[in-house]
Amino acid sequence: STASTASGTAASSEAASSAVAGETFKVGIVNYVDHASLNQIVESVESRLDAIGKEKGVTFDYADYYANAQADQSNLNQIGADLVADQVDVIVADGFAGNMVLKSLEGTALFMMDLMKEEFFAAGFGGEKNITGTSDALNTDAIMNLIVAANPGIDTIGLLYDLSQDASTQAIADAKAFCEKNGIKVVEKNGTTTAEVQMAAEALVAAGVKAVFTPTDNTIMTAELSIYESFIEAGVQHYTGADS
Repeated sequence: STASTASGTAASSEAASSAVAGETFKVGIVNYVDHASLNQIVESVESRLDAIGKEKGVTFDYADYYANAQADQSNLNQIGADLVADQVDVIVADGFAGNMVLKSLEGTALFMMDLMKEEFFAAGFGGEKNITGTSDALNTDAIMNLIVAANPGIDTIGLLYDLSQDASTQAIADAKAFCEKNGIKVVEKNGTTTAEVQMAAEALVAAGVKAVFTPTDNTIMTAELSIYESFIEAGVQHYTGADS
């Protein structure tokens, strides 16, 4: 589904229809952190901008205005200020934290990627002008049903996530509700850094869980290459929120 404001959608449509052949638009792209899922979003955005530019006969200059915040809030603040100073036409941001910082940049159009609808309105984006975006709400029940189908009679499922990641909140709540409804015990482990996630993953293995669920959590996704071998060696299935 799409989380958007009427004003933001109208503004973007008007800009697209009034583009003049040969015109150049400056697009600031902000990547919250370097991992497969968010990198895939950035690559897709760039590819789509190239296609639209060719179709409309215009240029989207994003190469000069790309920044990776490396999950650092102070970096996000500086990146936002720099893009406004560069007078970009629009900022495209992935990751909820980036969206929260960039929301305060008045006068600059903002397109948010990778944001769940409930977070969009809870953060107060609903009444803002020049803000639109896409939603990636996770169908947690579908993943939990897959775990049960692959493991008939499973009695314990591990949940691995970062408590500070807003994008994980609803998915984890849904996973817990599913397990409670189906009489499945939950073992929760958390981490805010890759090292902590590694220890949490090892703790889940030690607890003897057969399957682990992780939502679209940037901290876990960043640590994925550090934990997947531990799960494979222990025969623990890992079900994630993003196929990348």
